[in-house]
Amino acid sequence: MSITAGRSANPESAVRRHRTGQRRAKAGIACLLGLVSLAACKPLPDKPAVSKFYPVGDSEFHYEAWATAAHPDYSAKAEEARMRQLGVYLSDDHLCPNGYKITGRRIVGVNGNFALVSYDGVCT
Repeated sequence: MSITAGRSANPESAVRRHRTGQRRAKAGIACLLGLVSLAACKPLPDKPAVSKFYPVGDSEFHYEAWATAAHPDYSAKAEEARMRQLGVYLSDDHLCPNGYKITGRRIVGVNGNFALVSYDGVCT
């Protein structure tokens, strides 16, 4: 009489378990690839996540925007997005209809992956 520890010594059941494991692995990989492809297709937002605008009198302003991984403070593309958002604020407040000039730009604070980019400007 033979005693077998653990799983059945039947070779057919071992083959079934192996095939089931392969199917699960393939299904898991397919699911992961599907999720990655969906994430890759999602465009980044075209404006800073958080920004604030403060008119200063009739011809000056202060603008702050948080730089993030999507819009880092050193990126030219992110800077364009921040300037587009500034244009929206200026238009909404009916300020600087003839244009503006940035008189100061500085990184005020850095907190992990975030940095506060601060701008001062004057209408031209």
